[in-house]
Amino acid sequence: MDPAERGRVLAVQSSGLMVLQGLGILGGGALAEVLPPGPVLALAAVCGLCLTARTAIGLRRAAVSLRPALPQGP
Repeated sequence: MDPAERGRVLAVQSSGLMVLQGLGILGGGALAEVLPPGPVLALAAVCGLCLTARTAIGLRRAAVSLRPALPQGP
């Protein structure tokens, strides 16, 4: 990948991550206004674990699909 293109991709990824983190904080704060903070934090933790697991599964599938095919025996 071209270094300039890599820089643009990382900038977009970083910006998207910051926006999603801000929306998560905003949503958590709004939810904590109507529910006790403990369950809101627990819900945030479960959501974070689910998103992390989903990302790990997607990355594993992508790595497997990009892996070169192994040569077959004689």
